[in-house]
Amino acid sequence: MKLSFLSYSAVLASSLSTTMSLSATTASSSDIMIRDTFHRAAFHKGFHTVKTEDCYEIEGKFPTDITGTFFQNGHAKFQVGDEIVVHPFDGDGMVTAVTFSKGKAWFRNRFVQTPGYVEELNANKVKYRGMFGTAKNQGAWWSNILDMKTKNLANTHVLYSNNHLFALWEGGKPFQLRPDTLETLGEVDLNGSLGPAENYAAHYKIDPDSGNIVNFAVGQDPAVSDPSKGHMFTVYEHSGMDMKLIRKRKFPLPGFGLAHDMAISKNYVCAFQAPVKFNVWPFVLGKKSVAECISSDKEAKAAKIFLLPRTGPEEVIEIEIPVAFTFHLSNAFEDEDGTLVVDAIMADDVNFADTESNQYPERPLWETFDLSTNAYQLRRYKIDLAQRKLLSVTTMSTDASANVEFPVIHPRYVSKPYQYVYVGAGASATVGQPVQGIAKIDVQEGRTVQKWLPESVDEFIGEVCFVPRGEAEDDGYLLAYKLNGIKEETTLCIFDCRNIAKGPICEAPIPTFLSFALHGTFVPGYVPDFHLTKQSFGER
Repeated sequence: MKLSFLSYSAVLASSLSTTMSLSATTASSSDIMIRDTFHRAAFHKGFHTVKTEDCYEIEGKFPTDITGTFFQNGHAKFQVGDEIVVHPFDGDGMVTAVTFSKGKAWFRNRFVQTPGYVEELNANKVKYRGMFGTAKNQGAWWSNILDMKTKNLANTHVLYSNNHLFALWEGGKPFQLRPDTLETLGEVDLNGSLGPAENYAAHYKIDPDSGNIVNFAVGQDPAVSDPSKGHMFTVYEHSGMDMKLIRKRKFPLPGFGLAHDMAISKNYVCAFQAPVKFNVWPFVLGKKSVAECISSDKEAKAAKIFLLPRTGPEEVIEIEIPVAFTFHLSNAFEDEDGTLVVDAIMADDVNFADTESNQYPERPLWETFDLSTNAYQLRRYKIDLAQRKLLSVTTMSTDASANVEFPVIHPRYVSKPYQYVYVGAGASATVGQPVQGIAKIDVQEGRTVQKWLPESVDEFIGEVCFVPRGEAEDDGYLLAYKLNGIKEETTLCIFDCRNIAKGPICEAPIPTFLSFALHGTFVPGYVPDFHLTKQSFGER
């Protein structure tokens, strides 16, 4: 059995909360907004099946200096026939795109037509076990025992390279899509660079100097029979021009492979190792999903950062850090004094939503689960490369939000010293809550400099996407979808990076009520023909 699991638990920690309210008390300075409440029923509506695939122009006062396409991927199917998708991250992927040109914009969306998606659509029932909790036959163990097949969800991120668009999910290979019509072309092995049993993670990084695409995969180490004792971490580096493989390096690492993201510096790939335990037998016996077989190692004294050399024969550097868990990293870079800095969204504990604890199996977990996980914060780790030791740990985001996620930076500053990171932020400064607004954090000063929240407790902003404008690091735009769960409305919002506290400089209604998405990218200059693209959707 092949196991290759990289978790979305931090997203779940950002998404589920025990807090519920229909009103809000907002306190704000001129640049930072704080609110103690959100509307849980409105939040639940963000996990709904998107019913239509369409293509149309949208209305708004769009900046004329935005030219290109904003692609985003995310789970958007939460029911198959009469069966519910119990865990949000078991939902099939849907890609959205908004193309901007000359002050106008148009939208389209399609589900990724993976074989598993098509098979279940035709059968009108769940045919595959989910990695996070969804099971066949509404969880009956006799329908799931010894069946370890899972489907590629293609629901996490998108990658664009030279008129090629890929939908990514770390448990499998990429699916290629047409970037204009979003039609699915099929699963690919990236010019033969991915072996039959090899996957391709969802969180790549693009080196701004070379344009190379650096990504990874976590899989089983063939020399280790117990996956909880060791794993294989594979690093890929492809040309950003044609996706030809430049180098591929394999690193056998200790412990269970639990990595959803990584960061790159000039010379290293930075990966975190969480102290967790894995018991495969409940999965084999059909009682739990893979994610539900993972638990915190309460006896662990430390977590680890692995620094994997991008080139040359240098060995892996292993750094012990205080016990913590990360799923999304902001950036990494090497200072001239020999210090490596890595910034990551961290929590002190991890809690996977377990369907066995769900008292209402006929309802999805986001409606019933009482999550007690710690909130996530942005932390900076400084490492002495020569001495191979941790120098310091600094938390930089607790001043304005008790929970932050989805870090985004200017793409030209990947692997380099930088100043600003933009994160999704919970409304409260004291209680962990779903991501609802946006915070701008100055990592050089170690504090939040701006925070914006939507006016209504019914509204939630998803991950932002950075669009460069000028030379300065914060000279650009942020693109994001805003969902109102009570009105069932979606709005495309555009922010000026220099003043996000001002709120959106443009709000454009999207007629399609979207679900909460995950990750996206902006492709400068990519402007396909609207009318030709619309023809592929037929008359609607």
